[in-house]
Amino acid sequence: DYIYGLNEIRFIAFVQDHATTEVFQAENTAPMLIANGVDPAFGANLTAAPVGLCNASITPSIELTNNGAATITQASVSANINGTVIQTLEFTGALENGQTETLTFDMVMLTEANNTLTFSIDEVNNGDGLDVNLLNNEAAAVTYSSLSEDPIGTELMEGNETYASASYPETAVVQPGIPAGEFGGNSFQVFNITDLSADITTPAGAYGESDRSILINFYQWNPATAPAGVGTMTYQKIDLTDAMNPILTFDRASASWSGDGTSGDALEIYVSTDCAESFEIVWAASGAELNTTAAQNPFYVPEPGHWVSDTVDLTDYIGENVNVQFRAISAWGNNLYLDNINIVEGEVISSVPELTEVSGLNVFPNPVQGELNVQFQLAETTRLDVGVFNALGQRVGTLTSGTFGAGAHTFRYSTSDLSNGVYHLRLTDGEALRTRKFTVLGQ
Repeated sequence: DYIYGLNEIRFIAFVQDHATTEVFQAENTAPMLIANGVDPAFGANLTAAPVGLCNASITPSIELTNNGAATITQASVSANINGTVIQTLEFTGALENGQTETLTFDMVMLTEANNTLTFSIDEVNNGDGLDVNLLNNEAAAVTYSSLSEDPIGTELMEGNETYASASYPETAVVQPGIPAGEFGGNSFQVFNITDLSADITTPAGAYGESDRSILINFYQWNPATAPAGVGTMTYQKIDLTDAMNPILTFDRASASWSGDGTSGDALEIYVSTDCAESFEIVWAASGAELNTTAAQNPFYVPEPGHWVSDTVDLTDYIGENVNVQFRAISAWGNNLYLDNINIVEGEVISSVPELTEVSGLNVFPNPVQGELNVQFQLAETTRLDVGVFNALGQRVGTLTSGTFGAGAHTFRYSTSDLSNGVYHLRLTDGEALRTRKFTVLGQ
């Protein structure tokens, strides 16, 4: 019938037989206030969210409350962003039990994509009092997002391997923040497969080749209860001022929920040239178009063969600094995974004429695992270079190079040294070109 107060104490005395543990006498006092016990605590975080994303700023503000009986005459309170103290304020006065004082810090520019703000009580009553409850000396963490006016580089190479599980990519702003869910969040959160399933040992990265990927948890994302069922991941600026053929490449794996088989979960990609003030859509897929494997009922985790690779042409934005935004729209289906999100310089081949001397160009099996067969016909003797290039236009292998006579030609090429993904076989005589796309899986 009594709830103990942390600023109170009672004493108990008893006489007990060590051997039998029988207690012969016992007595206790009534609860007594600790004479020098104080209990400073935090009330509401009054920090207003920044307006817009670009070069955002906040003015940290917090309520200091006296939860104890003893008067608080002094307190040192610090504001911390991402674990670093940005400013410490001193309260002096007389804060009685139940009273609150608002502490407002200087405005601070947000320098990271995601900036976690906390407040801490460092000292009370000049160290003379006994703080009877240390559990309320730190305010709950709140994350505020910001994009920089300055580009982070001329390319983006986001493999997600440097991030801990249940975290966001540090080069991007994710909104809204992590909502509740069995796995900690619903939108754009990096995960390792061991955090998702104890029954699956295949790595969660694209094509099973890396440990982590970005999970969009449509499975637990009810759009009726989550904010509009929409989440965004906006990357910091990339400088395309001197780009020749910029492309966005990414890998994805997804499934719908077998309860309806046609879940309309969607992924859209946008580009902004005015630091996220406005956006233009450059890629979109939803439902069956988005899915890379059959619908399933349990919480979906990808297998190596479920991944596909996509390339988005960004040549319309040559000469600009751009923010690329991934937008997820939940229809409460099943999960979507993203990996290897890169903005790089692709190879300019659109102006190269077709190599008409080559006909019947065929690559098989496709997808390939192990050895690729290449067949083609030449109308006349031709000097050829036959190479293999990845999705970024980088040469990763050569089949042959030399002069070949008219007629049929067949070659075999081992793909054992290639990572899973999309590649192009390219035949050229130095002036004209003929290509075929193939996919390497299950290496």
